[in-house]
Amino acid sequence: MKIWIHRYQLQPLLRLNSFSGDQTREGALIRVEYPDLGCVGHADIHPWVELGDEPLEKQLLKLSNQMTTPLTKQSLYLAREEALARQLGKSLFQGSVHLKNNFTITDALNFDLKSLEQIQSQGFEVLKLKAGIYPSPEFSIIKAAQRLGLRVRLDFNAKLNKFAFEDYFKHFSTGLLSGVEYIEDPFTYDPVSWNRLNQQVPLALDNEIKALPGFLEGEFKMTEKDFGAFSVLVVKPARVNVDKALEQSGAKTLKITVTSYMDHPVGVLHAWGQALKVKEKFPHQGLQAGCATYGLYKPDDFSQSISMQEAMIVAPTGLGLGLDSLWEKLPWQPI
Repeated sequence: MKIWIHRYQLQPLLRLNSFSGDQTREGALIRVEYPDLGCVGHADIHPWVELGDEPLEKQLLKLSNQMTTPLTKQSLYLAREEALARQLGKSLFQGSVHLKNNFTITDALNFDLKSLEQIQSQGFEVLKLKAGIYPSPEFSIIKAAQRLGLRVRLDFNAKLNKFAFEDYFKHFSTGLLSGVEYIEDPFTYDPVSWNRLNQQVPLALDNEIKALPGFLEGEFKMTEKDFGAFSVLVVKPARVNVDKALEQSGAKTLKITVTSYMDHPVGVLHAWGQALKVKEKFPHQGLQAGCATYGLYKPDDFSQSISMQEAMIVAPTGLGLGLDSLWEKLPWQPI
């Protein structure tokens, strides 16, 4: 197996979250040659150090020494998935699955409420709102969305402690809470406290999945105490193997949302392919995806190869991920 990399930078068009703001983000695309398949595959490595990932340089150094992290282990898995699709003469996006995405709002403070009607006209039915920083504009968005019949997913990224979240939660009336599809990572994972809250509003486990045993080894396990602590498992294929997540999700008891890692468009496309796979295999378990994040950054050739139609991603045509004309333009370097 031979690996090449291409370093890149992404320039956010707005504040992404409370951790990183609008700072330029760095990552690396990988090109992997699989002799047993006779094909190459591509994937993305986009660390969020703010969420516990090791910095890019450490990720690449370990990879060059044939060591993996949760992030690079998944990158190699996804690259092989593309190589396998190429060998079979298939696209990663084949099938007739109908799956929409949520619309992501990362900066409540500067969000224009008037744009909600336009968002809805584009086919979006669900909003994902980064929450917990500016309560007043956040509640304004929730109320406006509810008036339009849009459902809301609130993502706190566990940045509040339990008591600060409880103060925030007190502002929800029963009527307002009915418009919330689920609350994601309200505070640091604690199965007892989460269980109590999950009885009042559906909770979703996302980045706090790192608290589950075995996560760093890619073999996370849900124990008896975890069942009932959340209703939705948010799976980011950039960090978590979708098949293993489904295996651990309690069969039919948990819903699954597949999302991107707010990473490079290549990462977005891989997440979208995995989301389609989940929806096809488990149509009643898979919720609307969260992969429409490529528009959060300044456009480039990769993002411009993707479009949206009725909140569904229209992926490039071709084998694997497509994008053949773009792969050949990149100055790949052996790792």
